Amino acid sequence: FFNPIFMMADSGARGSQQQIRQLAGMRGLMSKPMKKLTGGIGEIIESPIESNFKEGLTVLEYFISTHGARKGLADTALKTAEAGYLTRRLVDVAQDAIVTEDDCGTISGMEVSAIKEGDQVIESLKDRILGRCALETIRNPLLSDRVIIKAGTKLTEEDVIQIHRCGFENRYAIRSLIAANSSGKKTAPPEEVDLTDIDWWSLEIPEELFSRLEGRTVLEDVKDTYNILVRAGDEISESAAEDIERCGIDKVKIRSVLCCETARGVCVKCYGRDLARGRMVQPGEAVGVIAAQSIGEPGTQLTLRTFHIGGTTSRIVSESSYSANLNEGEIGAVRYINVDAEVKENETVTVGRNGKIIVAFSGQRALMDGKVSIECEKLMVDRQGQTVILSDGGILQIQGRKKESIQKLSIPFGVRLGKGVEDKASVKAGDLLFTRSPWARPLIAQVEGKVKFVDVQELGDPDTLEGRKFGESPLIQVVSGNEVLEEHPLTPRAKVLVKDGAKVQPGDFLAELPLPVISQEEGKVRFLGIAEGRTIQQRLDPVTGNLTSIVTQVDEHNVPRIAIIGRKGEVVTTYHLPIGCEIRVKDGQDVFRGDILAQSENLRQIEVLPVGAILKVADNEQIETKGGQRAVLAQWDPYQIPIIATESGKVKYHDIELGVTVRQHRDSGSTDDAKESVQLIVMEQKEDKQPSLEIVGKSEEANLVSLPSGAHIVVRDNQKIDRGDTLARIPRESFKSRDVTGGLPRVEEIFEARRPKAKNLAIIARVSGWVKIPRPGHPEDEQPIIEKLGKKRKRGTRLMAIVDSEGEVLESYEVDIGKHLIRNDGEWVNVGDKLVDGSLDPHEYLEVMGEKRCMEYLLNEIQEVYRLQGVGINDKHIEVIIRQMMNKVTITDPGDTDFLPQDVVDRFEVMATNKEVSAHGGRPARFQANLLGITKASLGTESFISAASFQETTRVLTQAAIAGKEDKLLGLKENVIVGHLIPAGTGKPEYRDLRDIDLSEEPKEDLLAETPPDIAEALDQGVFDASDLAEMSEVEMNPE
Repeated sequence: FFNPIFMMADSGARGSQQQIRQLAGMRGLMSKPMKKLTGGIGEIIESPIESNFKEGLTVLEYFISTHGARKGLADTALKTAEAGYLTRRLVDVAQDAIVTEDDCGTISGMEVSAIKEGDQVIESLKDRILGRCALETIRNPLLSDRVIIKAGTKLTEEDVIQIHRCGFENRYAIRSLIAANSSGKKTAPPEEVDLTDIDWWSLEIPEELFSRLEGRTVLEDVKDTYNILVRAGDEISESAAEDIERCGIDKVKIRSVLCCETARGVCVKCYGRDLARGRMVQPGEAVGVIAAQSIGEPGTQLTLRTFHIGGTTSRIVSESSYSANLNEGEIGAVRYINVDAEVKENETVTVGRNGKIIVAFSGQRALMDGKVSIECEKLMVDRQGQTVILSDGGILQIQGRKKESIQKLSIPFGVRLGKGVEDKASVKAGDLLFTRSPWARPLIAQVEGKVKFVDVQELGDPDTLEGRKFGESPLIQVVSGNEVLEEHPLTPRAKVLVKDGAKVQPGDFLAELPLPVISQEEGKVRFLGIAEGRTIQQRLDPVTGNLTSIVTQVDEHNVPRIAIIGRKGEVVTTYHLPIGCEIRVKDGQDVFRGDILAQSENLRQIEVLPVGAILKVADNEQIETKGGQRAVLAQWDPYQIPIIATESGKVKYHDIELGVTVRQHRDSGSTDDAKESVQLIVMEQKEDKQPSLEIVGKSEEANLVSLPSGAHIVVRDNQKIDRGDTLARIPRESFKSRDVTGGLPRVEEIFEARRPKAKNLAIIARVSGWVKIPRPGHPEDEQPIIEKLGKKRKRGTRLMAIVDSEGEVLESYEVDIGKHLIRNDGEWVNVGDKLVDGSLDPHEYLEVMGEKRCMEYLLNEIQEVYRLQGVGINDKHIEVIIRQMMNKVTITDPGDTDFLPQDVVDRFEVMATNKEVSAHGGRPARFQANLLGITKASLGTESFISAASFQETTRVLTQAAIAGKEDKLLGLKENVIVGHLIPAGTGKPEYRDLRDIDLSEEPKEDLLAETPPDIAEALDQGVFDASDLAEMSEVEMNPE
């Protein structure tokens, strides 16, 4: 730790990990300098620079290195100016965003959760919600709303103390109740109670309370409100944010600038905390200018510290293997779901998509020598002499010589202790402490008796324990004579381990209920018999810290089930849920074949396997973590996406012509003869050709595999192949080096709402349905798609469509041949899913997904660019700018208003006009959201003085003169230009006419003179202060 180089880099004083790695380790992989015939910008040079700067580089290595360094120097000079210009445009678009009111009263907001990349938390939920206002009351889901006194109860002295001590909300309710009693009104507390009087937070109850409340009747149920973490509209403080995370809440609805309904500027509640002062923002704060500077300033910084690592490919975006998520000494089991794989050269390779690998915890070994201590309510020894745990919540500890706890484990119901493991027994490191069934929840007899089956039919030989048919509500009972001692509900897929009529002892296993519950069909989830508090309960997962719904009760009248509803509304299949399982899906959610509906608490990991992954473990194999080494489950090539044959047969080239659709590439890394080392790479071409591989199998029907541009073909024409063989490889685009050269232009591209170039444009699904890709050379497949498209297919394109379950074309698309389709024929897609790789067009995304989703997309895209550079910008700054970009709307139907069709007008102006027209019984105007880039938004602002001072002065002023515009001088910029006081801070119109008032005791006496005698007496006794009275007199004056 005292190595000076480590201290220098680690403290951030000078240098970074990458720079030191290049000095002492190796320079690493470099990116290609410019676009060449062989590939795009920033592609990786295959051979890495193995030397480091300390040892020195060879001539070739030095030459390759100069690309990055020279590029860095030129970029720094150019980008500083660019970042400055970005700041100027941002200031211009947001200068009139000022905090103008306390609360806009909106009922909409944003749902935020922690941002994760794989298992790594990039930004925690606490950081995202700190200093924001809650949209809805946030409650602790682990505590329920307990009614402590029912409506209609006469209050005793103990009741008053209990009410006062059960949550601060009740203290305010009591205060308002006394106020209402004294003024002779109803005894119901007002709905909105002001939480300002700090004295009432103490648990000391004023003596006067008893005399006023004792003997009174409660009008409504009094609830214990300690489960409230944050009330709706309140700021989420540091402690509240920590409590929210601790309670396992993973999503919170907050007030957001994006949803603020203040016509001019923003409101305090939607903006939240002023980050400079650590308290709620004050009215008059120029939040727009602050937001613009907060976004623009890091842009200037970033550019200056970009290229000191000189263009090395520093970040590999995705992982290349999965390791078992098991801690030291833990034993697990592996299971494959929906995995389609083939054995190739002694390696098992995945062929199909959407296969999953799951890992469940199945046992634990001792980590050190020591003595066992077991705390458990109920345990039994079964016939095999093994100890079985029959209660939840037990604890097993291993203690050292000084009786200190070395290892502490929770032992759930159904666990079998290892050989020789009992209370006060000695164990050695590596001894097996306990095992459990990884894929089932056991049903265990708790009493001695005879087995009796209810609603279970024996079909086969009863001795084999196989071939049983379950009825509607099957049960296993343990009986003694005619008395039922215990009964256990069975699920339809249960594995019964005993015969009907067999004698059982406590601890004997009766049956195993399979878990996880896996969907075998696709459709919509519908919950049956699942009710919060009755059959399921919310619990906090101690491992993940997330909230889970656990099935707590199952009886023959109330069986929790999940039904899968098909596309036509029919029930496709129903799954019964056993006690103790965690529900993983939500009611109404879409699920697909292989999705997990419910799981046991011991399921540790679920991973989706990519095509071409090499499986390192067998199905149902036992794995362990030893010496910190986690078992590798699967590996794949991080640099290339393979195209794998799904059937055996002979390959035939289709539309593959040298110099037209493909070019030759000599593989320098190959050691074989020259013939083998030449690969064909698919080129971009203007011809109407669709390069693809035809695989003719046993059925003689050709299976066509289309090849995107850039794909490396690894099979020859007429070559025989087997299922699972690699046909082609596509280099992953994501491995272009991503540094600020991509960063700042990307931020600018998003803020200017530019459409991506046609070549990089992603295509998104406008409807949900199944993907249909017509086979090349089959015009009958293309005909219905062409009819829907309404035009002929262009040269150099291919068609794809989305169809319904009947095969009718819902939406059709024309795709350039060079583009990589990321969906297969017959795959289900939802609205907004990508069909073709590339960048999204924000305007199209707005049209398809709506305003809210588009705003969230823009916010996440901008944040991703900055996060890659390790720059933290609070979401609210970006939200202010995005709101300004979406302030304008296009009129589609003017209704009875004075607007014209296709008018681009201010959103709040339309809403105000519509309100007025509707009040007089007229037809309101209809409009659609508009997304404007920051330059366009600045020029389209209502103030022509502000727009003219930004750009295109002559055009703006000429148009304003012709239209006879007037400038109301509402923003900062126009007021500065004409020499007025700016309408921010103390320059706000409300603050301009302030006068000094001498506050004497007289107003208090006046107040008492107008106060009813009851309240005057209460004030003398110290029950209220003057602010309470002012509040009550307001309530009396405003009946609403």
